[in-house]
Parts: sequence; C-alpha cells; structure tokens
Amino acid sequence: MWALLFCSIAMLIIAKVPFAWLKVVLSVGLIGAFFVVPDLLNLNYFKFMFPSFMCGYMFAKMNCSEKIKTLTMPIKVIGSVALYGIFAVMYIFFDKSKYVYTTGVTILGKNAPMQIYNDVYRWVIGIVGTACFAITVAIIYRLVKWQPARNLMAFVGKRSLGIYITNLLINSYLLIPLTKSFTPNVWVLLFETVVVLAICTLLTWLIEHIKPLKFLMLGAK
Repeated sequence: MWALLFCSIAMLIIAKVPFAWLKVVLSVGLIGAFFVVPDLLNLNYFKFMFPSFMCGYMFAKMNCSEKIKTLTMPIKVIGSVALYGIFAVMYIFFDKSKYVYTTGVTILGKNAPMQIYNDVYRWVIGIVGTACFAITVAIIYRLVKWQPARNLMAFVGKRSLGIYITNLLINSYLLIPLTKSFTPNVWVLLFETVVVLAICTLLTWLIEHIKPLKFLMLGAK
C-alpha cells in the first residue's frame, strides 16, 4: 500500500509538469535511478509498480482508447493476438528470478546485466499482461448481453483499487492463516478467488459510505 501511495505521489508531481517531453524525461530518469538506488524500506515494490502507473497515465493523457477505436477490426485482432502471444511466451519463461520479492530492482552488489534483464522482463510482462486483461474484459463485455451482468462488471471494475487494498489485508491476515494447510487445488483456488473478490467488493462499497475510512483508504474522491 505504501508503494501505491508513492506511485500516486510521483504521478501527481509528473502530471503537474507543463511540457509533455519533460514528463517523459522525468519518468525515464526516475526509472533509470531505480537501478542505482538501494532497495531500502521496501522501495523495490514502488520501483516495480511505477512503470505501470506511468503507462496508465500516458495512455489516458494521449487519449489512446479513442485512437484504438478508430483502428480497423483486422488491426485490432492482429494486435490482440500479438499481445496474447507475447504474454504467453514470456509467461512460459517466467521463473523465480523474475519476482521482485526475490531479486529486488537495484543493480548494486549484483550481476548488473542480469538484474536489468530481470527488471525489464517483469515490467514488460506486467504491462503486456495488463493489456491482455483489458482486452479480455472488453471481449467478455461485448459477448455478455445481459444487462445485470454488465452492471456487475462495471460495479466491480470501478472499485478495483479498493478491492486491491482490501485483498492485501484479507490475504495476509485471514486467507493465508486459514488455508496454509490446504493441498493446492485449482477448484479450491477458483472458489477462494470468487469468495475473496465478493468480500473485497462488499468491503470497498462499505468503505465508500464511511467518509473517514474512504478518505484514508481510497482518497477524497
């Protein structure tokens, strides 16, 4: 959650910069600094998340969603298939060294080329994976014609930040202690996912209606 706060503060500062080229220079410069700044006080999580925040901001700032709408269907299909293919290949070669929890981000005291490779790899697969997820949601939304289901998707989607925050708390203090003795099972994991998502959505909705908690956990808006 601290990483979310630091990313939000960094993007707020960058958003106030008047020139687009300077925004890019500052963002790239900050990412470059990540390699030579020690991973103290869990800064590695901030370093890991910031490029995704930056891409999201640039995507909205450049009005990319409207530009994508103007593309022809064949180009959209080819682009989507390419993204899914890239993600699938990168996922196959994803190993423990790619986790920010195990290798951090800084190159200090490490094999610099390998560390930079791991950092860039996890940033790219994260951004490509996010794009694939967005495409999948858009496809599902087009296929689902039942309005209540569409409303439910929109309801959950608008509360994604709150769901992420409450999910961290539930996983750390409730789910892991309760299920640490469970044998890995796909169906159990799917069931847990649905239940935890429902609980987190409900908690986020409740937090939205309690002004002090909403301000502290979700911001003023």
